Amino acid sequence: MLGKEFRGLAETVTRTYGNNPWFFLRELAQNSRDAGARNIRVEALATQPGMETLIFADDGHGMTLGYARRFLFRLYASDKTADHKAAGKYGIGFWTILGFQPTLIHLQSRRGKNSWAVELDSELNVRPAVCLLTRSGTTVSMSRPAVFPLASEFKSHLEVELREYCQYLRRNNRQADMLPVWFAGKNLTRPMALPEPFSCRFRSGSVEGAVGLAAKPHVRLYARGLPVWQGALLKQMTHLQMNEDGCAEIGRNLAPVFLLNGNRLDVTFSRNLALENSALENVRKKAEKALRRLLELSLERTFPRTRLQRICDRSLAALKRILRPGWHWLPLFLLLIVPLEIAILRHWFPAVTAVRTSPFSLQSTTLSYGGATVSLSVSPQGPPFFYQPNIPAWFRLFAADAYDIQAGFVRRAEPSHLPAHHTQYCRPDQVWSMRLQAETGGEIFLPMPPGHALQAGSVHLDGRRINSIFSSVQGEAIAAIPGNGGLVEYRSCPAGQRRELTAADILHLTLLPPELSLPPALEKSMQESRAYPIAERVSLARMLVGNMVTYDTSVPTSNQYLRLAGGRPWLEKVLSIAKGDCDIINGLNVLLLRKMGIPSRLVIGMIGEQGRARPLLHAWSEYFDQGWLVTDASAGRPADHSVTAAYSNPGRGINLTLPVDDARTEDTRVLNSLLGPTLILLVMAAAAGLLFVIRNKNGAEASLPPDTQMRNQLIQLVQQAMLQPEIWGRDNPLWSHRILPTANGKSLSVRQALRLLDRKKLFITANRNPLAMAMAVSGIAVLDLSQPLYAPLRTLLSAAIDTDMLCQLRPLPPLPAPGLEYALLGAVNDILNKALHMPVLCLIAPGLNSTDLLKIALPVPLHHGPFFFPQRFVAVNPAGATFRHWSSLFKRNQPLAVFKFLSRLHADRLLDAEVNPALLKKAARSLLRTCS
Repeated sequence: MLGKEFRGLAETVTRTYGNNPWFFLRELAQNSRDAGARNIRVEALATQPGMETLIFADDGHGMTLGYARRFLFRLYASDKTADHKAAGKYGIGFWTILGFQPTLIHLQSRRGKNSWAVELDSELNVRPAVCLLTRSGTTVSMSRPAVFPLASEFKSHLEVELREYCQYLRRNNRQADMLPVWFAGKNLTRPMALPEPFSCRFRSGSVEGAVGLAAKPHVRLYARGLPVWQGALLKQMTHLQMNEDGCAEIGRNLAPVFLLNGNRLDVTFSRNLALENSALENVRKKAEKALRRLLELSLERTFPRTRLQRICDRSLAALKRILRPGWHWLPLFLLLIVPLEIAILRHWFPAVTAVRTSPFSLQSTTLSYGGATVSLSVSPQGPPFFYQPNIPAWFRLFAADAYDIQAGFVRRAEPSHLPAHHTQYCRPDQVWSMRLQAETGGEIFLPMPPGHALQAGSVHLDGRRINSIFSSVQGEAIAAIPGNGGLVEYRSCPAGQRRELTAADILHLTLLPPELSLPPALEKSMQESRAYPIAERVSLARMLVGNMVTYDTSVPTSNQYLRLAGGRPWLEKVLSIAKGDCDIINGLNVLLLRKMGIPSRLVIGMIGEQGRARPLLHAWSEYFDQGWLVTDASAGRPADHSVTAAYSNPGRGINLTLPVDDARTEDTRVLNSLLGPTLILLVMAAAAGLLFVIRNKNGAEASLPPDTQMRNQLIQLVQQAMLQPEIWGRDNPLWSHRILPTANGKSLSVRQALRLLDRKKLFITANRNPLAMAMAVSGIAVLDLSQPLYAPLRTLLSAAIDTDMLCQLRPLPPLPAPGLEYALLGAVNDILNKALHMPVLCLIAPGLNSTDLLKIALPVPLHHGPFFFPQRFVAVNPAGATFRHWSSLFKRNQPLAVFKFLSRLHADRLLDAEVNPALLKKAARSLLRTCS
C-alpha cells in the first residue's frame, strides 16, 4: 500500500522518533549495518538549479524486489525481530526519510544477480526505474527543493548531522569493527574517545567506550554505534528519573563523563531509550570498571605504592570479590566441588536404571486441556512414541478451540465417535510410520503430523489389525485398544485440505466471549487490521505477541501463574506477567488472530527428533487461509507453511526452530565417557575464572596529564567524592588508595581516615607543630594538611581532632601543694584518684580559650613529648566562668564546691562511664564527714 494515504500514515508513525528531520540518517545507517555493509557512501549534490539531492549508498547484501514489497514497502513488517544481531526490528525506520521532505525518491538495490529500481514521487506513487548498480548493495537518492541558499551550506550541515548519528557506527560482525561512512572523500567514523589529557579508552567484550573528567557529569549511550540516549549519571540509564538539566548542579568542578557503546543493546520503539536487560547492566558495570581503571592508573602514577603495598591491596581486593555475597563466588566453588562429587558418586554408587514413564496420557476419554499456564514437569525418559522417517517433525494430538475467560483456550474431555478420516493411496516416499506403547486398553489418541490422515487398514496392536478407528469433533484420530494395551503401530499420508470453511466452522473458530476486552489501543489496532490481507494480519499478530510476552519457563514465572490461578481472567494474567511458555504465547496469538477475524485454533502436540518424541508437549497456532497453515509465535519461525505441504516430502526434512527448554534426553553411556574430559575442562575453566577474578584486568588506553597537574586534580576529585558520593560511589580507588599524607611521612586512604574519624581517633595538623610530630612518632595517625593543596580537606574533616589547638593548651602539671587559687582542682583530683582505676586529672590549660572544660584522650601515651601532655585529662580554662564560680564557692564551702564541680564533669560526660551518680553521692558524703 503506497501512495498519498501511505505517506500520511508513515509520517504519523515516524513522529515518535522526534522532531529532528535528519533522524533518517540514523535509520539508513542502521539498515546498512544490518545488511552487512562494509562501507557507506553519502553524497550531497545540486543536481539542477533550485534542487538538493542526497545519496546514501552501501555495499551490503542488498535485497530482492519481493523482499522490498514484503518488508520495506509495508509498515511494521520486519524479518529482523528474532535476529539478536540486528539493530532495527520494528519495520518503520526507513520511512523516516520523509522527514527530508523529498519530492523524488530513487531506490535501487542488487542482491547477487537480482537487481531492481523504482522511483517514488512526492505522493509515493511508484514507477519502475533502471538499476545502475553492478555489485550487491542498496542506494537511496532523495531530491527536494533547495532549503539552503548555497550548496556548500547543504554539504556542511549534512556533514554535521552525519557526525552526530554515524561517527561511531559499527559493523554487524563479531568484532564490531568500525563501519566507514565516507563523505566528501573522508571517513567520518572514528574510535570512541574523549578529549585529553584526563581520559581513558576501553573495550571489553561487546562493550566499548571512553571515560574522562569534565566540568559536569555526562553520559552518552550508543547501541551498535548508533546514538540512543544521553544523561548525567550512569544510574539514569536504568531508572531514567532525571535528565541532564536536572543534574546541572552535580559535580561543578570535576565529574565523570562517559561515552559508551553496547553492541548487544536493544532499544525501544522510539529509539531514545535502551531496554532494561542484562546487556544494559553489563554496559553500566563495564563503564564503572573503566572509571576505576582510569583512577587507578592516575593514582598509581601520582602516588606510587611500594611493591608490598600493591600485593597486599590486590590480595585484599581479590578476597573481597571472591567472598562477596551471592553468585559471584559460588560458581567457582561449584565448578571445583560438584564435578569431584559426581565422579565419586558414579564410581562408588553406580546409578540404577530408572523406570520409563510418560509425562502425559493418550487416553482420549480422560485427556482434557484446562488452559495455558507455565508448567515445570518434565519426564526424563520422554513419551513412548517413535516414528519414521528419522527427521525433525511435529505431531498433532488435539486442538483447544474453545475460549474460557478464566483459563484461555481449553479442551474438555468428551467421548465422540465420528467416522475416521482415511487416505486410500499415496506414494511410498510420502508414508510415515509411527508406533507407541499403550500402557492400558481403552480409547487413545493417535499422534500424526499436521495435515496427515491414517492410511486405511494400517493400525495394528501387537501385530493384529484394529478396526475400531474413529475421529473426535476436532478431527483427532482415536483408536479403541482392547485388553491391557500393547505396541500400537500405524501409518499416515498427506490428506487433501478444504479450501473453504462452512459458516458454522468460521463462527466456531472466531468465537470469543463478548465480555473479553483488550486494551483500547490494541483493540483499535485489531479492528483496523481487518482490512489487511490475512498474511499481514498474521505477521502483525506475531509481532504484537513478541512485544507483549517474553518466552520464559523459569520457576519464578511458574510461581507467578500459580499465585494468580483462579483469580483474574487469563488474558489479564498474561499481560500483567508478560512471560510464558509455548501454549501461553500461542494462545495469545490465536486470541489476536480471532480478534482480527481469522479462523484459528491452538494445537497441542509433540516434537519429534531423531525418530522419537521429546519429553515435553509443545503448542503452536493454526489458522485458515484457503487451507490450514501453521505458525509458531514462541519459536520464531521465519515463515508460515501449509500443514500438508510441510510433510508431503519427508526426504527433504523440516527446518524447525524450537524453544530452548524443549528438553531432550542423552545417552547415559555418552555422559559417562565424557565425564573425565568434562571434569578436566571444568577445573581448567574454574582456574581461568579464578585467575580472571584476581587479576581483574580491563584493556584500556589512558591519556594522563603531567604529575603536578594530575596531583591537583586528584585531590579535587577526592573532595568531590566526599561531597557527592552518589556520582563516584564508595567502591572506587579514590577511597582506597593512600593519598592523604601523615606527619610521619606515610599515607592514609580516605576510607581509613573516615574509619578513624568515626572512632574519634583521627588527628590533623596544618603547621606540623611539635605536639603533632611527637604524636606521629608515638604511632598516632595525624594527617598533615600543611600543604595548600590539602587545606580544603580540613573543612571536610571538621570532626577530626585539631593538634594545632591541642598544642596551644600547654596543660600545667599538678602541684604537690597547690595554692588557694588551684586548691579546688587538687581536692577534685584526690577524689578521682581514689575512685578510678585509670584516673583522669583535671589540669589548668592556659591556652584554652574556646570553652571552659575540654576532655583530651590520646590513643596511646606520647613518647618524648615536647612538653607535659598526659594521655588523658580534662583541660580547665583558668579564665572561664565555670572555674571562677566554683573557686569562689570553694573558699566559702569546700565540700559543696567539689561536689558541684564533679557533677558538672559528669553532666558534660567528661569522665569515664564508671563515674556514676552513686559515686558522686559517696564522694559528697565523704567530704561532708571530713568537713564536719
